[in-house]
Amino acid sequence: MNTTAIVATMPKVMASLRERGFHGVEAYYGSSSQALRSLMVKLTRDAGMIPTGGSDYHGSYKSDVTLGFGKTGDLRVPNEILDELKALA
Repeated sequence: MNTTAIVATMPKVMASLRERGFHGVEAYYGSSSQALRSLMVKLTRDAGMIPTGGSDYHGSYKSDVTLGFGKTGDLRVPNEILDELKALA
């Protein structure tokens, strides 16, 4: 999906999720580029939701994915995200 399609589609998807009780969307994704992550964080925040994330590590069979750092090694989910999620509890 290209950036134009994401900008055109995701706000509607996120609004629908929000209406259904979702509080977050995975914006920090280990296999995405930094530009795409930034866009997803912006769209998630614009929707009033929490941009969550993960490295997509599912065990050693994915040798190109590092636990906590993603596929390219540059994934960093801010610690503040955990604080926001804990505040929901």
